[in-house]
Amino acid sequence: MIDRYQAVGRNGIDFAFEGDLDRVNDVVLDNLSATLSELLSNVERHANASVAVVRLTIDDDVTLSVSDDGSGYNDRGPHGFGIRNISQRAEYLGGQMHIKPGPDGVGTTVTWSVPHHGTRDLAIITNNA
Repeated sequence: MIDRYQAVGRNGIDFAFEGDLDRVNDVVLDNLSATLSELLSNVERHANASVAVVRLTIDDDVTLSVSDDGSGYNDRGPHGFGIRNISQRAEYLGGQMHIKPGPDGVGTTVTWSVPHHGTRDLAIITNNA
């Protein structure tokens, strides 16, 4: 997925991964993939960024962080379904999502963190995510 965004987008992507994907159940992986896709799409379409930094860590939780050096997140304006969907995916899996200014106050950082096994009825997530 990272390669696809680098090939078609104008953004450079720096990716780092730590942990064991085998610890993560399939429903969490599916939601992780959808979340990463949405976040990279947002960077490409909305951030006017030159680079995105993606960090994925798997320990007790699956933590995905996407930072960019773009124009920043406007929490006062109207928003589409993307950020809401990302937040709902985290909540359904017993986790959370946070948006804050990027490093040194430039751009945006979105952090999505969920237990690697999920905590809700996974059939509900599969049908609604």
